[in-house]
Amino acid sequence: MLKPLAKLSDLVTDAELKNCHNIICPEYELNEFVALYRETSGIETIQNQTISEMLLKKLLKNTAWKSLGVSVAHIIAAKPHSAYVERLISYYNIMKTSKRSSLSPDVLNNALYIKFNMSTVSQFNPLPAIIQWLKQRNRHSKSNFTIIF
Repeated sequence: MLKPLAKLSDLVTDAELKNCHNIICPEYELNEFVALYRETSGIETIQNQTISEMLLKKLLKNTAWKSLGVSVAHIIAAKPHSAYVERLISYYNIMKTSKRSSLSPDVLNNALYIKFNMSTVSQFNPLPAIIQWLKQRNRHSKSNFTIIF
């Protein structure tokens, strides 16, 4: 989906640029991004250049090309690697042992989600949750109990 940003070209469609915009720099106006792409891809010294630090320097020299420069910087800064996937598989293998073979996929999924997305216990502050719980009016079930002796 990011092929239009790999090499600046006049042949890119507006739909392709819209996809790039949504992924890379949605904080900027779409019209501005498309117009800048069209403008810069028409310049001979920039046309058909692949993404590189040299291209980024050319784009950042002109303050009017900021959104396109930022999008190129995002692509250069992104380093594709599989460390997160490998870490996830490693934790899955640790959890799914022969003694825990009855764990359902939902339980494993939730446990892995907690492991990767939640803070550690030492960083967790329970005070906001406790205050919210204390503010609730119906904390206790109010049913009539009959005591039988």
